[in-house]
Amino acid sequence: MINKTIKYIIGILIVFLLILAWQFNSIHKKYLQEKADRERLEENVRQLSAQNAQQTILILTQKELTGKYLAQRDSLADVLKIRPKTITRIVEKIIVDIDTTDKPVDVNPVDVNPVENNLWLVADSDKCWLWEGIALLKNEDLDITRTYFDYHNSVTDIFWSERPKKFLFIRYGKKQFYQKSLPECGKVITREIQIIKK
Repeated sequence: MINKTIKYIIGILIVFLLILAWQFNSIHKKYLQEKADRERLEENVRQLSAQNAQQTILILTQKELTGKYLAQRDSLADVLKIRPKTITRIVEKIIVDIDTTDKPVDVNPVDVNPVENNLWLVADSDKCWLWEGIALLKNEDLDITRTYFDYHNSVTDIFWSERPKKFLFIRYGKKQFYQKSLPECGKVITREIQIIKK
């Protein structure tokens, strides 16, 4: 009888230890996940608060997308006619090119502002660029020297995954990844190389 009771107690202790080990493992995994989330959020704050950063990388979950990031994702999804939650990455590039060197250029007629006899300030601009110069009439030759050029174009890259085939409202097939660049002006050519293990 005592032998049987000891076996029951040992069995209960083994089950208790197994439950404790499972709980410890579960709590440890949650702790590691919380630690990784905290470090990710701290890095996001550091990236956002860095002044004059050339590159900012934020890592957010779907639930953390709020405010302008959520609005940006949703508006890009509308433009591409895809589901917002299929977008996996958004890269926004702002290209700024400022050239202040004096360069003679051939130009089509533009609006001019006379400064004095045979001297004009000329300027032309569009959505993404502005150039200014000086036009000088010497004898019968018109010389135009560019004094300022500013090119500012914003390019947004959108990455998303989607199953390629569709039947009614259900998509199926192997998931494929897509990228599209939406420039504010002109067009963008993107070349990408993917290396896979064979």
